[in-house]
Amino acid sequence: MYKMLIVDDEYIVRKGIKETIDWERYNVTITHEAKHGQEALDIIKHHAIDIVITDIRMPIMDGVTLIKELSHLTDDLGIVVLSGYQDFEYAKHALENGAFSYLLKPIANQELIDKVLDVINHLKIQREKESLVETIQEDIPNIKRQLIYEVLEGRVDTATFIKKATSYKLPVIHQGVVIYMQDEVKDNQGASQFYACVIEALTAENVTYYYYHDQDTYSVIVQTDTLKAVQTILESALKRYQQVHIEPLYIGVSNLFTEISGIKEAYESAQENALKKPYPLINMVMSPLDDLTLKPQLKSCLMYISQHYHENITVKTVADHLYVSESYLMHAFKNQLNKTFNEYLTAYRLNKAKELLLTSHYHIYEVATKVGYGDVKYFSQVFRKHLGMTPSDYVKQFKT
Repeated sequence: MYKMLIVDDEYIVRKGIKETIDWERYNVTITHEAKHGQEALDIIKHHAIDIVITDIRMPIMDGVTLIKELSHLTDDLGIVVLSGYQDFEYAKHALENGAFSYLLKPIANQELIDKVLDVINHLKIQREKESLVETIQEDIPNIKRQLIYEVLEGRVDTATFIKKATSYKLPVIHQGVVIYMQDEVKDNQGASQFYACVIEALTAENVTYYYYHDQDTYSVIVQTDTLKAVQTILESALKRYQQVHIEPLYIGVSNLFTEISGIKEAYESAQENALKKPYPLINMVMSPLDDLTLKPQLKSCLMYISQHYHENITVKTVADHLYVSESYLMHAFKNQLNKTFNEYLTAYRLNKAKELLLTSHYHIYEVATKVGYGDVKYFSQVFRKHLGMTPSDYVKQFKT
């Protein structure tokens, strides 16, 4: 139902417009009347009005001044001006200032009905256009996201991509690398945290990039002419990530692509590199530059931890088992994994604990024992220190 306001200083005119036409038949209801422009302006400021029928000559504020004021207030309004023959110049000014149409007095009912129906049609078309523009504007992020997905999957040719990217004000990246990130343990949500660190680092360095993510994976196309520069940024982001997070990740970087059509191959390369990570729970940036060779003793140590993490093991326990010195083993961890023995063991145990908390029916004290903590209170302290919540809070938040 369209809401209409009648503005005229003559009561008999307002009454005639209101009562001699069955406005509801035309989906119109007269919600307000005003004796002059100022009163009409106050009404429109506080009420939703669609159509205004206004006289030209009125006391306090005339129709032309009212229309000027309304032009500053809203453009979502249909205005029909009523004027006498002698006020034709006023009517012209009214049209120039935003009135939709005018009628000469005396008014025939059918003429007024026809003008109001024209106004309604105009409002309908205008509002549909505005709605379409708003919908498109709201959907642009999704359109951009779909475009990045299509270029990663090789589903769009270079010319089309450039045309669409330009249309959506995306910079066109012709050369660069692709970064791929994924949680090693499903639903860990660490990849989203690391992705935020990467975007922050790229933004700080003023690097041009596109990004795409779905529920489980994150990909970034970065403009660069050197792989090493991006790897340095990623290592910095990883260091910041590991200060507060222990979730294990797959992180891969591709070789350089030198044209848009090469992004698909780079994307696949980044995925492959990420999944080449040699050992679980070791967060590292995997790229074509990496030498994945770990010292044999360190490999054996990691294997030992994966088999005995639930026991009361120390660096001495493992060093004695491998017939190497504690010092040698500690240096091997720091030099090759950028972690201490205890940091790695704690991360391994806590990730196992999270897995058990979410996938089993064990009590918290049972989980603590199964991951190598005999004291459940100490286990809870370590869990809270690294994850920012207690084991019971973790279960409440993430267990479905």
